This record gives sequence, structure tokens and C-alpha cells, in this order.
Amino acid sequence: MGRVFRVEQENARNYTKAILEQLNAEFAASGTDVKQVAAKLGIDYNTFRRYVNGERGMPMHVFWATLAALDIAEDVFVRRARERLDSAPAE
Repeated sequence: MGRVFRVEQENARNYTKAILEQLNAEFAASGTDVKQVAAKLGIDYNTFRRYVNGERGMPMHVFWATLAALDIAEDVFVRRARERLDSAPAE
């Protein structure tokens, strides 16, 4: 049981990393910065920056609102993040 749990934790960390990397790639591609989106969403910049950097867990409603602010469909984002995860070298 302990080994299965560790494997699942590692998978979750890898998926989270892929999501954060994809979110940052979307910011870069859009030319919109974190400060602009934080202001648009009415969220404190430092709090939002911590979400985007992975220093704090991002609430799902903030995540969906961020994608909307960047004009990215949820299914497109998830597909891109999954592709990023699938193409990542094994650690």
C-alpha cells in the first residue's frame, strides 16, 4: 500500500508541474502578465503570483477564471498540459 501511495503522489506532483508549466506558457504566449490578470480578477497580485508559481494551491474557481481571462478554452488547456506531461522525460 505504501508504494502505491508514493507512486500516486509522484504522479500528482508531475501533473501539477505540467499544469503550472502550461499555465506559464499560456501567459507568455498571450503577452499578458500575471499582474494584469490578477487585477482583472480582483485578486491581490502577490497571492495570485504565488498561485501561478505553485507556492500556494490555486482554487479551482480562480484557475477557471484565469483561463477565461487568457481566452483559453478549458479543454484546450487540459489537452496542452497533458501533451506536456506525456512528452516530459521520466524522472
